[in-house]
Amino acid sequence: MSKKPTLWQLEPHTAAKHSILRRYLDAWFPILTSWAGRVVFVDGFAGPGEYSGGERGSPLLALDAAIHHTQDFSKNELIYLFIEAEPASYQHLDNLLKTTEVPAFIRWQAIPGNFAERMTEVLDAVEGKDKSLAPALILIDPFGFSGLPMGLLKRLAKHQRTEFIISLMYESIIRWRGQPQLEGTLDDLFGSKEWRRVDNMPSPADRKAFLLTLYQSQLKEAGMTYTRAFEMRDHGNRTEYYLIFATHSLKGLKVMKGVMWKVDPSGQYQFSDATVSAQLTLFQPTPDFSQLRQLILDRFAGCEVSIEVIEEFVLVDTAFRETHFKKQVLADLEKSGSLEVVKSDRSKRYAYPAGTVIRFG
Repeated sequence: MSKKPTLWQLEPHTAAKHSILRRYLDAWFPILTSWAGRVVFVDGFAGPGEYSGGERGSPLLALDAAIHHTQDFSKNELIYLFIEAEPASYQHLDNLLKTTEVPAFIRWQAIPGNFAERMTEVLDAVEGKDKSLAPALILIDPFGFSGLPMGLLKRLAKHQRTEFIISLMYESIIRWRGQPQLEGTLDDLFGSKEWRRVDNMPSPADRKAFLLTLYQSQLKEAGMTYTRAFEMRDHGNRTEYYLIFATHSLKGLKVMKGVMWKVDPSGQYQFSDATVSAQLTLFQPTPDFSQLRQLILDRFAGCEVSIEVIEEFVLVDTAFRETHFKKQVLADLEKSGSLEVVKSDRSKRYAYPAGTVIRFG
């Protein structure tokens, strides 16, 4: 795996990833600071902080999310930890941050060294005092696949207010998987030797599905309740990596799915550099609500359930958002007689407020 220069060009899929990060932070900071005095953002592979064209990297984008937010965070404490192992990148980042004006409620620290080692030190310090981490969003965005062992994520996941945004570098994994000296690194990445079955898969699509499903299941086994993946493709429309969000919070999942739908309104959860050119689409794709209709009918046929149960099913078990199932699906099902509203405080027909109970035919 070749070493990158200190500054490099910003790729379109990276800009899409940054859009997801920034949009999520725009929502995450107000939610968390409404009840937590201190929140933490960790950039585990922070890089130099900018790109060769002067574009801002994830550390500055994360700072911007708080500095330029419409909400006042002056009564809160926002902690930023920027970890970077490459000496030249660390030095460039540190110098850049020192010239950035930040308000008093923000405390930042650029930390040289390996993410796994430095994060282990943070956990040792916190747990040594028998405390838990403050609510933390941890961005783990390496160049390759070393330095983010599942064992560390499992330890972090024990702190119930942690969330991860992880780049699972699929292209690098596939390219280097046959190197015996890297088998241990991949064992650590997946927290299992199960990944070695990838070459038994019958097709490239099956290999992708196998590794993604395995990694997400390992995150859940590590203690994260919900995950959602977003596929990033290169100029050749090949999968470069998956951006994986992991959280304990259904609300966090709801917000992230909304963010990902804004980046890809088709609901396919993917972005390709190959489509970023003069060949721009004139119309935004629309989701296929007939698919969601069938998923809901298959899941709840003959059942009597609350609106909250249906919403959680849509959020957790389908690609659709919580805003997609009431007007677009339930209203039509009720009109056709495929469901009956058993209990509801609704003030108008075809509305489904909290506490509504529905019986499916």
